[in-house]
Amino acid sequence: MTALRTPELAGYRYWGDSYNGVIFEMIFIKGRGTAYTFELGNDDAFERGRGFLLESMFLYQPSLYSRATADAAVTYDVVPISLGAPSAPTPVDALLAQLNVNGPDGYCVFGGGGVALPDTPLLRRNEASHAVCNFEYVPYTAPTADGQLAILNAQGARGYIPVLSSYGHMFWRKDMTQQATFEYYVVDRPASNLDWLDQLNREGATGALRYSGVSIPGKSVYRRIKDCTRPWLCGP
Repeated sequence: MTALRTPELAGYRYWGDSYNGVIFEMIFIKGRGTAYTFELGNDDAFERGRGFLLESMFLYQPSLYSRATADAAVTYDVVPISLGAPSAPTPVDALLAQLNVNGPDGYCVFGGGGVALPDTPLLRRNEASHAVCNFEYVPYTAPTADGQLAILNAQGARGYIPVLSSYGHMFWRKDMTQQATFEYYVVDRPASNLDWLDQLNREGATGALRYSGVSIPGKSVYRRIKDCTRPWLCGP
């Protein structure tokens, strides 16, 4: 919070840590023309009622929540989605049915800070014309990183992005009200964190962000977003 409150980081979001072999260094990202408000809290329902979404969870400490400053009047409704337990996960068809019953009503965003919980909150952003979402189950059947990238790009060309991994099953989402598409590509990972930060900024200037869903030794995978009119549904 101390870093996020500094004038130098106005409009930035906390994006995680990078380890340089000695210490962990924090990384922040900034979208064009968007400013954010941050606060710490422990009550998801209270924060959602004020338009804040979970940004990051910390061990034994309050969680970090964020809200686009322009969205001060935005609130979220929530429905619980039952994922089951590791010993008895909800069957894929049943989980997909839960998602697609709620997606057309605008319940598109997973809460929980990306952590799959037995009852995971699915959020709807309250606005005059809400999103209309469709979910699919398409497994990563390819055993190689190149094969996984091929699946990502095939789905991304159709406007779908991976949004939930539940006990080994990957679910994808598309907002039917927009024509957003997603392209994934690979570049060499620089040796130093400073060079990597330069790379993040170069790729970011083209509309791309690093994608961590596919791991390739010595490489970085990026996702470029095109024609997105609802940024909160197109990734950070």
